[in-house]
Order: sequence, then structure tokens, then C-alpha cells
Amino acid sequence: MKKVLIISATSFSNYDLSINMKSILEKHSVDCDVINLETYDLPLFKAENYESQKDAIKDSVDEIVDKLISPQGLIFCAPEYNGSIPPIVTNFIAWISVATNYWRDGFKDKFGLVASSSGGEAIKYNLAMKNQLEHLGVIVLPRTINVSSNKPFDTTSVEKYLLKFSNLL
Repeated sequence: MKKVLIISATSFSNYDLSINMKSILEKHSVDCDVINLETYDLPLFKAENYESQKDAIKDSVDEIVDKLISPQGLIFCAPEYNGSIPPIVTNFIAWISVATNYWRDGFKDKFGLVASSSGGEAIKYNLAMKNQLEHLGVIVLPRTINVSSNKPFDTTSVEKYLLKFSNLL
């Protein structure tokens, strides 16, 4: 069965966007899970504190990595922060990449989609996130899904794109 993991950076509008996309994917027989990065208490990654903190967060990191391994597709939902990726997302990637030996398996050769519920068009976030994911080995689709106060969630459009995404899996 096709499987997708949706990673939400926030508990608010990006989480809502994640849940909306999950319901569309499940309607089309795609097994889908959503994680909210705010529910994991990952401290700010600093190399100087790595050794003293790694044991305390091992269970959280292992849980996230286990969820990253099996899906063929990843969707990242986050707002644009100061013209880039929100700190919670880069912190999550930093911890995953240093705290496990097999972290690349969570990204390499998976299909990815970037989505955002943000105050604006999130153009810089979309580009930065696409660049980051491609660096990690994800095959990122060129279009993004963006929701804002000026561009509400369009079920028909999102469903068409998610179907294209799921057909690649």
C-alpha cells in the first residue's frame, strides 16, 4: 500500500492543512500519518551540547526516524519564517541527521511535496525547503500547495495535485 508521512511544523493552520491533505489521500487509498513537530520536545541543536542531550531525546528521535523510514512520500507543511524555513523544521532535521546512523533512509529516494499555510505566498520558504529536501535525497515535486488568507484551501485543486503525487509512489 502507498504510504505518506505529513510533517507539520505547527499546531495551527499548517496542522489543519496537514489533516485536510491526509483526508484527501486516505479517500484515495493512501495510508497517511501526520506528525506535529511541536509535540516533540527537541532542544535547540548545538554541537557543544550534543553529547549531554542525545540520550534524553533518543526516544523522540527514534520515533520520528521510524515514522520516516516506511513511507514512499513525504509532505512538509510549514509557514515561511523570515523568508525561509522555520527553526523547528531545521532543528528537527539537524537532530535526525546526527542522532541516528540510518537517518538518510528517511529521506533518500522518497518523493516529496512542500506545502504551506502562511501569511503570504511562502515563496522563499518553498524554495529553501525544496533545496534542503533535495540535499537530503528527496525527489521534490516542482509545484507546491500554498494556503493563506488571500488563497484559501481549494479542495479540487489540492486533490488533483495529491493524486498526481500519490501516482508517483
